[in-house]
Amino acid sequence: MTDLQTVSRTSALMTASLAAMAWSASANAQTATSSPAAPHFAATAAENQPAVQGRADASGAVQAPSGGAGDIVVTARKRQELARDVPISILAVSGDKLAERNVLRLTDLVTVAPNFTLSLGGGQPATYLRGFGTYGTTFAQSVGKFVDNVSYGRDIHSRLPLFDIQRVEVLNGPQVLLYGNSTTAGAINITTKTPGDKFSVDALVSHEFNFHETTIDASVTVPVTETLSIRGALFYQDLNKGWLHNTSTNQDDPRFRNRGYRGTALFKPTPNLEIKVKGEFTSVRDRGSNGQQIRQSTNPNRQLTDVTFDDNRQAAIAGAPFFAPEFYGVNNTVVQGDIDWKTGLGTLHSTTAYLDTHQSSAQSSSSGRPDIAILQRTDYKQFSQELRLTGDLGRVDYLIGGYYEHNDYNVFGAIDLNPPGVNIPLPGVGRYLELVQKNRSYSSFGDLTWHITNKLNVEIGARYTKLMMWTPPH
Repeated sequence: MTDLQTVSRTSALMTASLAAMAWSASANAQTATSSPAAPHFAATAAENQPAVQGRADASGAVQAPSGGAGDIVVTARKRQELARDVPISILAVSGDKLAERNVLRLTDLVTVAPNFTLSLGGGQPATYLRGFGTYGTTFAQSVGKFVDNVSYGRDIHSRLPLFDIQRVEVLNGPQVLLYGNSTTAGAINITTKTPGDKFSVDALVSHEFNFHETTIDASVTVPVTETLSIRGALFYQDLNKGWLHNTSTNQDDPRFRNRGYRGTALFKPTPNLEIKVKGEFTSVRDRGSNGQQIRQSTNPNRQLTDVTFDDNRQAAIAGAPFFAPEFYGVNNTVVQGDIDWKTGLGTLHSTTAYLDTHQSSAQSSSSGRPDIAILQRTDYKQFSQELRLTGDLGRVDYLIGGYYEHNDYNVFGAIDLNPPGVNIPLPGVGRYLELVQKNRSYSSFGDLTWHITNKLNVEIGARYTKLMMWTPPH
């Protein structure tokens, strides 16, 4: 690395967590309420009580876990276990419940997770759990997002669609022990559906007439042999009429068209070995924005006509001198391989993934005048490898593992100013911005849970992380 210039110091982080006297009789997990007709939830004694989810197999069918039909099986601690045995606050929602609530993006998750907020109104998405989060693209988000154990840690990943989902878990509070040092506010743990051993076809097609929104979420599982099965999933979402009227362009914002394709193959050559390979491509295209001006400008040359939080907005960069209509686009490709091998020491799990994300956008101010245009492009590439060994020694459950991640994060932006647009007789000016980062992360972690009695557990864990960040010389 002699040709690289270090711009930030190498750091080491040691974290430890202790969950003493975790009473298994008191469940910390929360679940979304559901109607009795929801197939993945069991009815409760009272209508206003939380519904619960059974254990799902590879095909998405529900099996009663060993703890009984009223228990939730989650993977919040990187292994399948009952939610009441996990000493953290969890909200677990099944894929059927997400479909019932029309949860297609993370912004829709607020309908089932009231302590979760995600704003796409500004130039950069802002994600928060219980009021804590991160705003900005330079750093990994403090509310981590994980899909099938792969980190989607940048804010641009917040716009990707949710489709063919088995379960979503919202983990409140710091999750640095098992999910990395950046998840100080919490984590969103998403599990997609995997192929089963029976042929099946699932399809959900809907059309909303008020905003002209069409949605298709379809999947098919095909058993090829007794040891090999594949699953394909397709997602399409088209919103032609937004909920805000742009008085500058006479259009309804935002409008978006999102697509997603996923293919998964599951191979079980022996009862003790499972190999899963997944490939996915998603595309997000937002036209317009949902930002509204709610405060008057202090600049006397930039007084606004609409500063109320209503159903109207003003934004004008589509005409002269910028000729750049507002938009936001993301293309994301992921290739992933998982191996589960049951050995005499425990279950060895390996996750290898490559993530390639490209974002581009053009945004204006909300003055209704062509005074400023912000153009940006982001290229992000990430390779990650995680190894974990889980098992038990009588009353002690153990998990040990290591994690490596290498990512390249490049942001290129231009800010164009048009002073005559606000009655200032000056020529237009512009500014070019560039941020180039190369990051590497090495981690080792361990977690022990001692079941002292059937109702008393003690958990202790530690994680050591070494981070390196540098930029190439210009």
